[in-house]
Amino acid sequence: MKNQKHREGKMEAHKKKMLRYGRKQRKLEWRKKAVSQKKGWDEIKKRKVLKSLDLAYMSSEEEINSENETAFRIVPLPWRSEEFDGICQELDAKHDRYKSARSKRQMVKRVRGSIPSTRPKPSDVDDENSWVLKE
Repeated sequence: MKNQKHREGKMEAHKKKMLRYGRKQRKLEWRKKAVSQKKGWDEIKKRKVLKSLDLAYMSSEEEINSENETAFRIVPLPWRSEEFDGICQELDAKHDRYKSARSKRQMVKRVRGSIPSTRPKPSDVDDENSWVLKE
């Protein structure tokens, strides 16, 4: 299987896909941890947000390489609600505040992109998570 991927030139694409998946998975774990650290939220809101934290609702990131530095461009999801966008930004900020100095130095810069994703909205959203989507 591995040799077949090399022959077909798919190994590099597979590596990139796995790197993106790993980044999204780590970001999802950060956000879940940040929910548990939120002091201003009651348990009902925490449960609601935790139920909605899913890879299907997370925006993608594209790697930007320039001569001086590497960054990730966040590709906004046009179908995601402003409320959920705000909560995700709040959780990311909470996570950033708790990072060590070393972790902050090693973190790759993220910039918000202006071109929205073409990824279709998930079709299997249950009623509890309907607030994640725009009306």
